[in-house]
Amino acid sequence: NLCSRSCKLGDISILENLQALEILDLRCSCFDELPNGIVELKKLKVLDLYNCRIKENNAYEVIGRCLHLEELYLFLSPSKEEFPLNVSFQRLRRYVIILDHSESLIDMLPRMLEEHRPSRALSVDGLN
Repeated sequence: NLCSRSCKLGDISILENLQALEILDLRCSCFDELPNGIVELKKLKVLDLYNCRIKENNAYEVIGRCLHLEELYLFLSPSKEEFPLNVSFQRLRRYVIILDHSESLIDMLPRMLEEHRPSRALSVDGLN
């Protein structure tokens, strides 16, 4: 397990080498990009990127290929990236995924996460 909350991390590509990693918790951290290699971490079950700031806009594409996840906590602030529409997380049991960046929602985020942490929550802005 690796927990590094509220940190300025920069380049985290070293994570690709942690083949036994099961839980990656980077909540409230800032880093350059989400390494493509985390898709190959077959033991990774929990990914917590709640309220992370990622400089490169590749995170949603990488997360969309992490099909072995059982838990996902995701809110990237800010993000101009589109979440892939053709993703199926068949193993996902618990999640909080927020793709809504409206100001009213941002004030409610801490409460929303705590209320839904043991179950599931999805918030999407502009879903048609």
